[in-house]
Amino acid sequence: MFKIIITSTFLICLQLFSMLGVTETAFSEDSIENQIIVRFTKGVGESDARAIALKHDMRVVDVIDSPKNKYGQCILILGSTRSTGEMINTLEELEEVDSCAPNFINQSKLDTGRDLGGQWPVQIAAA
Repeated sequence: MFKIIITSTFLICLQLFSMLGVTETAFSEDSIENQIIVRFTKGVGESDARAIALKHDMRVVDVIDSPKNKYGQCILILGSTRSTGEMINTLEELEEVDSCAPNFINQSKLDTGRDLGGQWPVQIAAA
């Protein structure tokens, strides 16, 4: 019975999102060319991660996290003149690398061209 309620709730929410035009995923399939996000294994410091990137002809574009901060692991965005696929293939074989993925572009999509009928107008207060 519980599964039926959960499934019904999910389908109702999906239908509502479809009616509002929020049907596409928040992450597009597009990624920033020649950039990957790399999470190093615990114990690998930021200086070690930078050395690994340099050894494989990559540069640090941004530091997302370091071992002393939120996640306790070094997470970097790396860039290179090499393709994203080549960069991932090179680094995922290293024991110091926990995971790596393309640097996906986050996009929220909402179809605002639809008449939502009956929605109240936004009132802007005079300054």
